[in-house]
Amino acid sequence: MQLEGTASEGRLSPADTEKRLKLGEAQRREIQLALKQLGYAIGTTDGAFGKTTRREIARYQKALGLPETGFLSDVTLARLNIPVVATGDEVYSAEEARRYNVDDLKGLETDERVLKAVNCVPNREIIYGVYESHLYVVVYYGGEISWQQAEDIAKQCGTHLATITSSDENTFVASLAHTDYRLFNITYGDGETHKMGPWIGLYQDPGGREPRGGWRWANDETFNFSSWHRNKPNEHKSGDDFGMFYTSTQGTVDMSEIKMTTWDDMGPEDGTYSFVMEFD
Repeated sequence: MQLEGTASEGRLSPADTEKRLKLGEAQRREIQLALKQLGYAIGTTDGAFGKTTRREIARYQKALGLPETGFLSDVTLARLNIPVVATGDEVYSAEEARRYNVDDLKGLETDERVLKAVNCVPNREIIYGVYESHLYVVVYYGGEISWQQAEDIAKQCGTHLATITSSDENTFVASLAHTDYRLFNITYGDGETHKMGPWIGLYQDPGGREPRGGWRWANDETFNFSSWHRNKPNEHKSGDDFGMFYTSTQGTVDMSEIKMTTWDDMGPEDGTYSFVMEFD
């Protein structure tokens, strides 16, 4: 995802940056409507970005302290709380978990799986993304939630916790959660700061040889890829049979900007604040 004002975007013109978002007419209308509701003089919300819309986008960017280009990037859209931001073959919702109303999304969101996900976790804030045609939904639970509770919710939604089978897929799923610190349970202990969550659909068969034997995916897909954190899994305590995203570092550290793509084995009583569902 390209961010306004970053070096990676410096090689692209503002118009090219917006072009990479591949905004559809429905999204353009939603952008115009969002600006109009904020008091900007958009006029007709027709999905066409003429001089008036470009001028008002620039005014909005100025109010945010962003470059006044009049063209959109994912940062501008995230501040407008626009549901979908697309770059290439990947599709992201806003950069922070937010609560969606399924009625508001109808006619704007064409992926029926998104509507299903929103409908099955009402009053929960989510971030969603599409990778290789699979929809991943990170749910911000609020309080702590165990692996089994998360998997039960996924089953009620007609699906399962996320199955990850490649490094690229793992990086994508992790990137969905990274920008919202509320999705993680951050603690300090044993001389390290720990960043935990969200849960994924990984669990260990009770008969599996500890610590690495018998790991399985909740949807029974073959377990042929792993991204364990250093010295994990380690069965730190009996029953550490469930997988989540996890990282740690020595000392007391601000972990809000520390990215993680690694996993740890956790127990049935352990909790974090989020989980990832996958819809095929």
